[in-house]
Amino acid sequence: MAQSKRSFGTIRRLPSKMYQASYVGPDMARHNAPGTFTAKADAEGWLALERRLIEWDEWMPPAQRRAKQLHDDTQTLRTYTSTWLPERTAVRGLKPKTVSEYQRYLDRLIYPTLGEMRLKDVTPATVRAWIGKLNPRTSRLNEHAYALLKTIFATAVQDELLDRNPCRERMRKPARHIGEPATLDELALLVAAMPERLRLMIELAAWCALRFGEVAELRRGDVDLKNGVIRVSRAVQPRSADVPSLVTVSAFRMAVERRCWVRAWRIRRCARLFHCWFLVVPAGAGGQLAVRAGGPSAAV
Repeated sequence: MAQSKRSFGTIRRLPSKMYQASYVGPDMARHNAPGTFTAKADAEGWLALERRLIEWDEWMPPAQRRAKQLHDDTQTLRTYTSTWLPERTAVRGLKPKTVSEYQRYLDRLIYPTLGEMRLKDVTPATVRAWIGKLNPRTSRLNEHAYALLKTIFATAVQDELLDRNPCRERMRKPARHIGEPATLDELALLVAAMPERLRLMIELAAWCALRFGEVAELRRGDVDLKNGVIRVSRAVQPRSADVPSLVTVSAFRMAVERRCWVRAWRIRRCARLFHCWFLVVPAGAGGQLAVRAGGPSAAV
């Protein structure tokens, strides 16, 4: 059985090819995860969560903590989710943008109606009534919120807090609206209406199919003017709904090359620089263009 050394805890690969995680707690006793993991990353996530509880002085033995949770009939959906979301983030390795979206669904759609209800009091009829009160004009947002609620209750069933998942409805998926692309004349008018420093952003998005986050992180060294190729390997996204600062993330496992039909002279003039790590389309005060968390992007 292979065993890897870590700064905290131990991960062993069993003959069944599953991973077992354990650690020595503050009580100087070894504690095992409640189950084995199919992926090593999941075992690492469980250890990271346990270490965080120790650092926050909120730790108790996993077996004791689980027994307390199973016998707690009073916890509300809000209380359960406050533990569920950090655990989900640690075990599944959720990205900051995903966590921000989950929190937005909870605060905007789920908590106002269901947040203070006890888990065992939420019935299929309760869920149907909640769905009926959602704004029909935000069908896609409703669908995502319902999927999140269903996932939360599915975990509660796995934790043996509930016998069955009360989310049994099949929501009709909204029809995808495919907008008409702008004509060449409309694109020219849009470019002309933008400030000079942002015109290149529109052309890159239109002709090279770049997303906003990719344009905001595009560097001079990513543009091959000789061969007319842009190399896309990074993007920016909001850290969370409450923290507007930006974080550079890997957009793809492998960089994607895209042919660039934007004139080279416009790239040189808008960039006003030649160092390979300078932004091609910077914000007015320098740095990256702003990205709003939980909403449409905005260039400022």
